[in-house]
Amino acid sequence: MTRQTLTRLLLALLSAPTTAVAAEPTQAFVELAIKQSMSSEDRESQLRQLADEHPGDARPHFELGNLLAQQRRWPEARAAYTRALAAGGQRHPEIHYNLGVAFDHLEQRPTALLSYQAALQAATNVSRHLLPLAELRRRIAELEHAGP
Repeated sequence: MTRQTLTRLLLALLSAPTTAVAAEPTQAFVELAIKQSMSSEDRESQLRQLADEHPGDARPHFELGNLLAQQRRWPEARAAYTRALAAGGQRHPEIHYNLGVAFDHLEQRPTALLSYQAALQAATNVSRHLLPLAELRRRIAELEHAGP
């Protein structure tokens, strides 16, 4: 899978609604949604502040990771997705998948594979998700055949 294909997959996920990650949006997230027209720098600052204020909530970390991924800031996106998982996002396949994409871009293929496999497993446990399952299975197969 080429970087261009990975980027297209990630952008498709990023443009999709992220309601699967948070069951009940807090007032802060509603306000953030209203401010979608703010600059990337302001959104990043707002998301970082929300993540600091709500460290146990996966949503601000996930949204921050998405913003950083859009900017191709892969090490920072990886860290934000990792924090989202630690904040209770383990059951959300989109977080695992996006983390896998970040690892893929960082050329950490074995770890990407683990994240993609976790995404597929998490997707089987939820009724709604936004994952491109065929592409995900194809990428898992590619990484498994490539070896370490």
